[in-house]
Amino acid sequence: MGMPEHQGKGVGINGQLTSSCLAVLGVEI
Repeated sequence: MGMPEHQGKGVGINGQLTSSCLAVLGVEI
């Protein structure tokens, strides 16, 4: 997780990991 490519699909499929993904992406970006 934490990849821009899987951002949309990851966040869409893994709704629970939305916060984690966004947090990681936000920190990396």
